[in-house]
Amino acid sequence: MKYHHIFNAVSDKISEVLHIQDEETKEVYINIIKQLSPGNDYTFVEIMKEYIAEYQQKSFQFYQHKANNGFVVNRSQYGLEVVEVNKDTRFVVGDMITHLSNDAVDVLSERYRKLLFHDAIERQEWSNLILKQVDATVERSSESYEFELKRFEIADPIVHKTESYQHVLIYAPEQLHEIKSEISTELPIILDVRYTEGTASVLDIKPEVILMSRHTKGSIEQYIVKADALKVGEASFGALSEYESIQLGQYTFEYGVTGERTAYPDVDIINDASEDQILEFAKRHVTNHL
Repeated sequence: MKYHHIFNAVSDKISEVLHIQDEETKEVYINIIKQLSPGNDYTFVEIMKEYIAEYQQKSFQFYQHKANNGFVVNRSQYGLEVVEVNKDTRFVVGDMITHLSNDAVDVLSERYRKLLFHDAIERQEWSNLILKQVDATVERSSESYEFELKRFEIADPIVHKTESYQHVLIYAPEQLHEIKSEISTELPIILDVRYTEGTASVLDIKPEVILMSRHTKGSIEQYIVKADALKVGEASFGALSEYESIQLGQYTFEYGVTGERTAYPDVDIINDASEDQILEFAKRHVTNHL
């Protein structure tokens, strides 16, 4: 499919879902895309992301291949603090990223306000923006490091069992189907979806506690709301919806069809890098209720 045919299909679907006609915005972007030569897939995807962001719908996702930074960050007044490392082990929890591609985080935050959905600092989700960057300047204690950024496949799920509970950590909803045989029906389940995103269906494993954060987004948000479990952590990303998708050659457009909401925890705890208070609370809760 040609780039402008893909764009028109996405634009038509957006008009259908949002019940709008926005010919002015459509014309601006179609003119840009028609000037794009074949073989510029990366540039095309980035233009499509900019176009979709015009509508400020957190449930809209356009991609060619899903990718993972290898780590997760929280935005703070000092930069981007690493709170989770799953693939790129050059980073450690607590690292502070001050610059990306030689630009200060504050500068990028202003430049990409639209792609950050104009969220407050403590709600910003940077994973897609980091994928656009080349390198990162990292402050660790009194040292400074420069890392060339890489792309990884989605991290593997983890099932950690103890005598009193099992901690199930997933990064995509479909991973619960992949590991269901590893999950015991005899032990209470702490389901950790703090870094889970995607729109696949979710297998109900009957968790006792669900751990959530600002990075929790997609169909897992709907699952959280419906689950009969104690929810601990932060409010979710805010893309709670029922999802549909269209496949356009090698590209995918996913979109929510029932509006957008946020899933909220029963117990509010900040997802801090210094110590994992969310998981520690869940462990105490499960142990005390045996």
